[in-house]
Order: sequence, then structure tokens, then C-alpha cells
Amino acid sequence: MENWKKRRLTWAITAATAVCMLLYTGAAAASSLPRVMSLNLCGDVMLALLADRTQIASVSYNGLNPAFSPVADQLAGLPVNRGRAEEVVAAAPDLVLISAFTQPATKLALRQLGVRVIEMVDPSDFDAIAAQTQSIAHAIGQDARGDETVAQMRATLAAVDKPKQRPLAAILHPGGYTEGRGTLAHAVLLAAGYDNLAAREGITGYAPQRLETLVAAPVDLLLADVTIDGGAPSLSREMLNHPALLLRFATSRRAALPSRALTCSTPRAADAVTALASLRAQ
Repeated sequence: MENWKKRRLTWAITAATAVCMLLYTGAAAASSLPRVMSLNLCGDVMLALLADRTQIASVSYNGLNPAFSPVADQLAGLPVNRGRAEEVVAAAPDLVLISAFTQPATKLALRQLGVRVIEMVDPSDFDAIAAQTQSIAHAIGQDARGDETVAQMRATLAAVDKPKQRPLAAILHPGGYTEGRGTLAHAVLLAAGYDNLAAREGITGYAPQRLETLVAAPVDLLLADVTIDGGAPSLSREMLNHPALLLRFATSRRAALPSRALTCSTPRAADAVTALASLRAQ
């Protein structure tokens, strides 16, 4: 009987030790993940998709602004920065996500301080988005989550039905600008089953859209960017409500460009594809 009690005690101690080791291993793995700070909205979106919340040292102030950020709710409550080098020094992250639009002085200061940075690019197609996503995921110790996020993006794109005949869409930003080949918006339109008027007209990149061309072309859907800066009245916005456009495009042939999903070249751009494909199906 006494031997049985000893064996039972030994088993209990062994089991407890195993549990403690598992807990310790899990905690050690979590603590070994790099702490990451983002100085721009696109980095914020990537961290929301890929990082553990405990990894995020700070996000940009735009990341918490629902007018711009598709992940504002998810990032609520995290420390916020305004992209200054002194904020990076104070937060002491292991890695900082910057962009081409990060202030040159900030970039220089971070490199002089020896801070590890990843400068995100602005991919214009979904394969390049996938590559950047997996690269960032690897850098922050989240390879599996990166693979899962990319797989979800590809599944979303694959689920969009392919029309026999593509309707023609036109994008119009405040100030009368549009987006042609070599832009994320163009890739999104194609993935959603549309042709892009700007590309048909030979436009590459971000360029002015002639009002006369827009009115005369057989456009089936006008996508007006009414969400950037919250839709506040401005002179640059007047063209969106030009009388000729209001006459040419009835309410059913005019929609808001899903700008929040298109602001950054991240897997969230697939949400814009789904939204635009649903408009085509109506």
C-alpha cells in the first residue's frame, strides 16, 4: 500500500513537472518574439494581421483612425506614435516598420542609432503583396500566421466569380485623378471582374482623368473616392459632384471606392475585391 502511494506521488510530481515545463516553454517562446513598432498605417495593418498583440510596441496614430484604418478597432488601446525617432528610442522595439513616406530625418536617425528597420514597399499586385506579407511575418517570428494570412487572401480572390463579359469601371479621386496600370486599384478592379477605363486609355500610375473622356466612355460603374479625409467639403472634391457626372451616372451606376481597404498594399485589399465583385453582381 505504501509503495502504491509512493508511485502515485511520483506520477503526480512528474505530471506537474511536465505541465510546468510546457507552460515555461510557451512563455519563453512568446517572450522570444520580437517587439515591433510601426510608424505608418500600412505597417499598422500588417501588424494587426500578423503579430501577437503583446508583440506590438506601438502603432501610428493613423492606425487608430477609423476614417483611414480598416483595423482601427483591432488596434484600439495600443500605444500610439507620430513617427518620430525619439518615440522609437523610448519604446525600444526590436524592429520598426517604416515606409517610403517616413520622414528622411527619422530614417537617418534610426539607422544611425542601429535600430533594425524594415522599409515596406507598395506592391501593385497580389503576388507581391503575398511576398511582402510572408517576409514581414518571418521577420517578426510569425511564419505560420503569414502563410495562413496569404492563404486566406488567395482563397478570397479565388472565390470571386469570373464574368463572361467584364463591365467597365472608372476610378475618380478628389482633384480629378484616377489610377491606371501599375497600381493596386487596377489589380483590384481586374480581380473583381472589371476592366479599368484608365488602363484602356493608356494611363499608368496615378494621373489626371479628363472629364470629357469619362463622360463619353461606355463606363458601367463610376467609383468615386469619397472616404479619404472623411469626405469633408473641399475644392478638390468638387469634381466628384460635377453636374456632368451627376447627369451621366445615376445612383445605381455610381458607388464609393472602398478606400480603406485600398489605402495599403496588404492582404486586406482582397476585401475591396469582394466588395466590388458584389456590386457587379447587383
